[in-house]
Amino acid sequence: MKETFKKFLGKQLAKWAKRVIDRNHPSIIGITGTIAKTSTKEAVYDVLLEKFGNDIKRSPGNLNNELGVPLAILGFDHTPSYFEWPWVFIKAWRRSRTLILPRYLILEMAADKPGDISYLVKIAPPKYGIVTTIGPAHLVHFKTIDAVAKEKAILIKSLPKDGVAFLNANDKLVRLMSKLTMAKVILFESAREHIAEVIAKTVGKYFDVPDDKMNLILKNFQGLPGRWQIFENQGGGIIIDDCYNANPLSMETALNQMSKLAKETKISRKVAILGDMLELGNYEDQAHKLIMNKARKLADLIIGVGPAMKKVKPDFWFPCAHEAGEWLLKEIKEGDMIFIKGSHGIHLEEIVKMIKKVG
Repeated sequence: MKETFKKFLGKQLAKWAKRVIDRNHPSIIGITGTIAKTSTKEAVYDVLLEKFGNDIKRSPGNLNNELGVPLAILGFDHTPSYFEWPWVFIKAWRRSRTLILPRYLILEMAADKPGDISYLVKIAPPKYGIVTTIGPAHLVHFKTIDAVAKEKAILIKSLPKDGVAFLNANDKLVRLMSKLTMAKVILFESAREHIAEVIAKTVGKYFDVPDDKMNLILKNFQGLPGRWQIFENQGGGIIIDDCYNANPLSMETALNQMSKLAKETKISRKVAILGDMLELGNYEDQAHKLIMNKARKLADLIIGVGPAMKKVKPDFWFPCAHEAGEWLLKEIKEGDMIFIKGSHGIHLEEIVKMIKKVG
């Protein structure tokens, strides 16, 4: 999509989405952070659905940026292809005049560059704000982790006095955001591996959802495709599909989860397929080196995909996902745990599809 066309679409969608928000006045729950935004959104929604039913909705899929958030508000479930836009444009205009929103609306708010959160909270001012963690992501634009934190903190700064901020006490940069708001602050503590469920329980408790119901809901909770999806492989093996996206913090967290699950299931061989982590700027080489060192401690075999992974010398390397998948299909053994994670632009989902087709 050409940049000028994208800007035009964004401007119109933002105007129409704000019109819907201003007419309906929903209580918006905004979620941001470096990791687990989408999983947190889904978990919080599942818990609050128990209490509010049709009075609550959430942004579908990964609609979390300057185009995605307005589309979600206007009732769309994906980012349209180039040829879908004319019809979407007409529907969006019509919906801006008639759409009825529920009492509560959960929106995931991402920040790829400075100014993104400011832009989104002007369209959809949140009453409740959730920040998961802060880590190195999109450093090609932000340059430093402190700059990432500053941008994410805008969500909390925007909360009204009668709002509520749910902040991760285990993350110093997130905890410090408590000083930036007049809203009520509720701190939660969680290991990164369980942060979505912990946040969902914290939010559910605030809204008086009974503990027994929350526990049952979260026991059966499953994230969206590409986000820690686990399925069985041949011979009792396990495939962990976490390939939707990656940054150093989410990669480290997922590798720890992989290792823990391998111990619980007594898997003998752990195969990690790691794709490049994109948009890290000057931090790229250091980040990939740190993750490779981590992977060598936790995985038995490491396959790298992409130019950045090539530099850190995995056990095997391939320039693209398809070649890595073809090799894997020949080398995979019964009982293996296959862990797959990388940035969305590396398209490791192709490997997942190849494995499922054979399995």
